[in-house]
Amino acid sequence: MDPNARLQQATEDMIGRLAKNYLRPLHKKAFLCSANCCDKVNSHNEFQSCINSCQQGPTQAERLLSQELENFQKRIQRCAMDCSDKARDEMPTDPKLHTPELMAKLQGQVDSCVNKCVDSNIGSLKNIESRFTAAVKKL
Repeated sequence: MDPNARLQQATEDMIGRLAKNYLRPLHKKAFLCSANCCDKVNSHNEFQSCINSCQQGPTQAERLLSQELENFQKRIQRCAMDCSDKARDEMPTDPKLHTPELMAKLQGQVDSCVNKCVDSNIGSLKNIESRFTAAVKKL
């Protein structure tokens, strides 16, 4: 499986677990809380306040997961950019020396480096999942 597909699959698997085990229960709790607002409050302002209060948990959890995924994506991008920079540093300044063989060699180095980036960062998904789980339990 190519690195992008492995990374995509690992990320989707983690998101699926987090959604099933944490996000959906939070949303369910918020919906039930919101339904209770219909019976508990008298004024429109109290109703809106009650609904907003009920939605805080899922909103915070979704924001946290988005931030974690954004940071993860940036980490992967930085690593891939470093791979490209290393290859670029090996290129001769004279374009006449950019032979197909050299370009293929450098592309192979980039591909290998990116594979290592994916492999090392897929492991960090466990840390993201643990941080998210710990934070959601506090909501």
